[in-house]
Amino acid sequence: KVLAFETATSRQSVAVVDDMQVLASASHDEPGSHTRWLLPTIDRLLTIAGCSLAQLDGLALSNGPGSFTGLRVGLATALGLRAVTGRPIVTIGTLESMAWGLRGLSGPLCPILPSRKGEVCWAQYEWSPDGRLKTLVEPHVGSPEAVRASVTRPTWVLGDGWALSQELVAPVLSARAREWREVSPERQHPSAGNVAQAGLERLRRGEVAGDMVAPLYVQRAEAELKHGMVEGKSARILRGAGKAPRRGHGRS
Repeated sequence: KVLAFETATSRQSVAVVDDMQVLASASHDEPGSHTRWLLPTIDRLLTIAGCSLAQLDGLALSNGPGSFTGLRVGLATALGLRAVTGRPIVTIGTLESMAWGLRGLSGPLCPILPSRKGEVCWAQYEWSPDGRLKTLVEPHVGSPEAVRASVTRPTWVLGDGWALSQELVAPVLSARAREWREVSPERQHPSAGNVAQAGLERLRRGEVAGDMVAPLYVQRAEAELKHGMVEGKSARILRGAGKAPRRGHGRS
């Protein structure tokens, strides 16, 4: 049994999964509500699932890129539950977890999340015939033009970065219209169910987080930006799992 939660965006969700069966799940879309929504929802869903924290085999969470506050709330919650229960944590990149919801689709998958000032975060994945998710393009942050440059064959496009920035992304991709396909609306967003699927596989392989767990960031925290503490913009995400984040990285 796995308790999974997704707090990287305003569309947060929680799921309790037994193998591949969803016992209980809930989602909520309200910016800034992570702190007051997450713990009560976890408590309610465990009750619905008839499962206690002690009966869990692990905790799975999306660890970015995404909202600075949302990622911190999710991580702090997971660490607190691990301290109480001793259950292991597995972390899943937010973009990778989105690809887990598209098992069975043929061709590259390009999840896109919004970043700052007309930029987006994206990566590319593909399901292999033997059921493994392959990474084709590591997570990046950059312009819609950079997304287009990464598309070399017919590709599935999804995510809030696509939905919210079509006026920026769509014209750029129009010259390659035959090379991208939009995923159906119900499969566009990050979800705890997808995080649970990926988390179960990692738990089985023993790929659990160590003592030092950090979110994956692409830019500075908004508080630092407001105070003018800005250095060079990162072109690649900080792969923070297993090491403390460097000072100055923040929301994607």
